Amino acid sequence: MILFNSIVKHYYIGFGRNKDYVEGLLNNVKGYVSQRGKLELSYINSYGDKTVALGKVKTFGPLVFVKATAFGYTKWDEGITIATIGWKTKKHVYLATPIALNEILTVRIEHN
Repeated sequence: MILFNSIVKHYYIGFGRNKDYVEGLLNNVKGYVSQRGKLELSYINSYGDKTVALGKVKTFGPLVFVKATAFGYTKWDEGITIATIGWKTKKHVYLATPIALNEILTVRIEHN
């Protein structure tokens, strides 16, 4: 499965300080998932750094579970673990994950 045409959005949940992130089409998430579930993505992360994520995807019907390690975040030299859940439709994969106590990150990625 080839992944392309992503839209990224951060949702702020009302307390603390709202941050400015790279989002929308600017993250340019693209990559693939092999038939065995191997994931490889490249993108511009929320802080503006070029990033590569390597991991696994498991699907159960329309549910999608992702666990990967992302390399390219300046604060985490050895990579950061990404774990998220979402769902798959005929045209898109939708993912959502909390990234802080007051923020949720959502990603919509088109697939073939």
